Amino acid sequence: MAREQSVSRDDFARQHGFASYLEMFESSTPVATADSRKWCITPVAGGKWLAWNDGDRAAASFDSKDAAVAHIERTAGVQSANV
Repeated sequence: MAREQSVSRDDFARQHGFASYLEMFESSTPVATADSRKWCITPVAGGKWLAWNDGDRAAASFDSKDAAVAHIERTAGVQSANV
């Protein structure tokens, strides 16, 4: 049975318009930590916001910062700090 390869950190960042994971992380705001995962929001092109965590490297796009934070609160089951 073949195992899926996870996306590298830099590939993940490039998928969202950043040159590297470091650039993406430095552009991000930490919102919460749950299950050993850091959840962040990141502004991207077109006025959109990404909600993502450093564990599974999956991101969801939102039209507003508040919507991205609300998604993290629902998904991670945590209350975010005032962001």
